[in-house]
Amino acid sequence: MPLTFLFARRIYGSADIAAAAAAALAVNPYFAVVGQLNLLDSGLCFFLTGAVFAFLTARDAPPGSPAERRWMMLAALSMALAVLSKGPVALVLAGATALIHLLVTRSVRPLRRWHLGVTIPLFSRRLRAMVRRSEPEKPGVSGVFSSFTSTSRDT
Repeated sequence: MPLTFLFARRIYGSADIAAAAAAALAVNPYFAVVGQLNLLDSGLCFFLTGAVFAFLTARDAPPGSPAERRWMMLAALSMALAVLSKGPVALVLAGATALIHLLVTRSVRPLRRWHLGVTIPLFSRRLRAMVRRSEPEKPGVSGVFSSFTSTSRDT
């Protein structure tokens, strides 16, 4: 709920609207029930929301500024955590969202603002480090993907 509050306040510029958004989420029965279950979807939703929030905040920063770079790095880190939370479906959802954004805005300018020289290594480095800690017998990012696609833990 704090992320929803911050996201709404940033987008709409009003603490009242942000409080209403957080309150609407808090009284949502589906959110309350699913939040009590041990599902991976909650983590995926949190990290994808964080990535979108960081991306939209970076979009508002001056092009090429350190603030833009920091927000894009946070978006990449959130995406890495989303992939670790639920698997490659996070990349599919984020990729589809980015494609729709590009089609609606009819601009490729956001792609240039990704600072790919920094964000891709950050994404892959965080992903590899976390995979090594969780599954040392499966080196590399392929260990993450095989753990989500295999039916047995022995493979």
